[in-house]
Amino acid sequence: MKETGAQVMGVDWRFPLDQAWSSLKFQGAVQGNLDPVLLFAGQKELRARTDAILRQAGGRPGHIFNLGHGILPETPVENVRALVNFVRELSAAYSAERPHELYAMSGPKSAILLLAHGSPESPADIPEFMKHITGGRPVSEAVMKEITHRYSLIGKSPLTEITMRQAEALQASTRLPVYVGMRNWKPFISDAVQQMVGSGVNKVVAICLAPQNSSTSVGLYSKALTNERNPGLVVQFVESWHDHPLLIQAFAERLEPVWRQASAEMGRAVPVIFTAHSVPMSTIHAGDPYESRPRRQRSW
Repeated sequence: MKETGAQVMGVDWRFPLDQAWSSLKFQGAVQGNLDPVLLFAGQKELRARTDAILRQAGGRPGHIFNLGHGILPETPVENVRALVNFVRELSAAYSAERPHELYAMSGPKSAILLLAHGSPESPADIPEFMKHITGGRPVSEAVMKEITHRYSLIGKSPLTEITMRQAEALQASTRLPVYVGMRNWKPFISDAVQQMVGSGVNKVVAICLAPQNSSTSVGLYSKALTNERNPGLVVQFVESWHDHPLLIQAFAERLEPVWRQASAEMGRAVPVIFTAHSVPMSTIHAGDPYESRPRRQRSW
C-alpha cells in the first residue's frame, strides 16, 4: 500500500497502531481506530482503550483517531460524548512535551543531535576528563585519586556506548541522521557540530538526554551548543521532557515488577524512594525549576 503513494493509511482496530506506523517509517498520516463496540462498555474501560491507542500514536503529528466502522443506532450518546472528551484530553497530554520537530523535518539537511555528559574511556583519562568537568579549575590529589579508584573498579562507564545505541535506534525510527555530542568527553559537542556542518546539515533538533531542566545541567549543554553554533545552522533545543507520558510509563514498567517482588519478599508493601541529583540552594532560590521536576515525576 505504501508504494501507491497514498498520504494517509487506514489501520484496522485489530492491528497495533504503533507497529503499522513504524512499518511506514512514520512517514505520512495514519488513521488508527477504536472498535465501535467498546462504546457500549463502561466509560472507565472506554477511556483505557482510548488511552492505549493514543499511547501507541505517541503524540506524533499525523494521527487521525477514528472508529473502526460506523456508530450503531443503540450506542449510548453519553459514551460518544465521553469518547470525544477522552481523545481531546489524552491527545493533549501525549503531545504536550513531544518534540514534533523530529517528525516535521524532512530532507537531507535536517538532523537530530543527542547531548550527554560524556565519560572517560579508561582510568588513565581521568585527569583530562576532570579538567572538562571543572572548567579547568584544579582538583585535589585526594579527589583525583578517589575518582580514579572508582573508575578502576568498573573499567569504564557504559554511558557513551548506551548513548550511541540510542542514536542508532532513533535514526532507524525517524530516518533522519542522528549525531551525538558530549559536554565533557569525546565526541565533544564541537566535534558533532563540525561533523553536521561538514555534511551540509542546516537544521537540527537538539535533545539533552537529562530530562529535567536546570541551569546547572541542561542549561550548560545549551550554552555549550550555543558557543559552537555555526551561523548557517538553525537549532531547535528541547528544553525538557521530564513529564512526558512515555517516560513516566518507562519508569513504571521498570519499577513495578521489582517493587512487587520486594513487597512479596517483605510480606508488605515496601516504600519507594526517588533520588535525584542535587543543586545548590542558591540556584533554586534564583528560580531554577529543577527541584520541582523530580517531585512532579514522583506524583505521576
